[in-house]
Amino acid sequence: MSYTVFFAGVSLVFGLAIAFLLTRRNYRQLVTISSLIKSAEKNITPVKLPKKVKDEYSYIIQNMIAHFIEHQFIKTQLSEKKYRLQTAELLALQSQINPHFLYNTLHSIYWETVSLTGKPNKASEMLESLSDLLSYSLNNPTGKVTWEEEINHTRHYLFIQKHRYKDQFDAYFEYDEEILHLHTIRLVLQPLVENSLYHGIKEKDGFGLIKIKISRRGDEHLRVVVIDNGVGIAPDQLAALRQKLQRIDEQAETHEHIGLVNTVKRLSLIYNMNYRFVIRSKVRFGTTITIEVPVSPSA
Repeated sequence: MSYTVFFAGVSLVFGLAIAFLLTRRNYRQLVTISSLIKSAEKNITPVKLPKKVKDEYSYIIQNMIAHFIEHQFIKTQLSEKKYRLQTAELLALQSQINPHFLYNTLHSIYWETVSLTGKPNKASEMLESLSDLLSYSLNNPTGKVTWEEEINHTRHYLFIQKHRYKDQFDAYFEYDEEILHLHTIRLVLQPLVENSLYHGIKEKDGFGLIKIKISRRGDEHLRVVVIDNGVGIAPDQLAALRQKLQRIDEQAETHEHIGLVNTVKRLSLIYNMNYRFVIRSKVRFGTTITIEVPVSPSA
């Protein structure tokens, strides 16, 4: 009986001690979890992650802190994107003031030019084309247009440039009639043609040619190819340009090939990664730019 009572007493003491230790540990873990929740409510950075998972409480704490850090990172990213979006919208609104003023002024100059001769002339035709360019660019810039509208817009641009460069180059289109009613984003062709003109034809000795070819690639894709016989691009410059076009998420400013960089960024935003943009060039032979985008039957 003595031994029984003794061992029972010892077991009771050990049991109470173990229960006390476990209860204290659990209480501390619960206090830590409670403080994490309060820190999250106040957006205060929580304590460090447990070095290792020893029990269910440390597992819960580790996951809570990890999710909190991930949530804060996402929140910061969203705030940064919201700020950039607001800045972009403000700049877009500010940039619309001068183009609209210029557009209205061009119309006035157009009628003044026509009144001088009593009929349309070369100057009035250039002003009309320039007015159409501005109207096309300003009218619902985020909306889609038909390829017929995009081609006509590019023709107006080429008409002005031919007068500017005294017919030192020619450009022609090749496409099937069926693609005219398909839809695309605005200002896809002009930046490509502009690149051929300013970086290829302009520096060329002799007559320049630009070919714009648009064709279906099966039922799902459309291919746009712009070819010029300009001076071409040196291999090292071409490699640098390709790298620049691949880094579409960077915000770094660029002063060369702005049109191409802008076009690739817009294609990425609209089509995600479901598009192709390939540029090939050879010095003294010219440059070829190829774009493949999904077919858009409706706006």
